Amino acid sequence: MNILVTGAAGFIGFSLINELVKNKNLNILGIDNLDKYYSVKLKNKRIKILKKNKNFVFKKIDIKKDELLYKLLVNNASLHPPKS
Repeated sequence: MNILVTGAAGFIGFSLINELVKNKNLNILGIDNLDKYYSVKLKNKRIKILKKNKNFVFKKIDIKKDELLYKLLVNNASLHPPKS
């Protein structure tokens, strides 16, 4: 199953993904715009931790950019090849 989590570098997104990646039957796509509302350094640290999981992919994208989000979702199948 594929799961999309927005705000992946924030406290809630990071915590949620940290739990989801434990289930190896899940493919998690995390997106975040990494805005400067609070520490970008902390956000990058969280993403680095999450990227250690093979079933997690991160894309820096702003969900307000409809076209970019659409392209990402349409191409989502290429992010995680189907499991055999």
